[in-house]
Amino acid sequence: MMRPLFSGIVNCLLGALFTYFAIQQVQVGGWGFFSYEVIAMLQTPCSPRV
Repeated sequence: MMRPLFSGIVNCLLGALFTYFAIQQVQVGGWGFFSYEVIAMLQTPCSPRV
């Protein structure tokens, strides 16, 4: 089990990475399926509910 601080840092880094990919995809190819898919992934919670 990961520590909460490490888990939070990893989640923030992954969120920034996916946001970067989404912005790049929209700039290169417009609003395609992949752009909507990345945005949908950003909207879903990553941590399981306890």
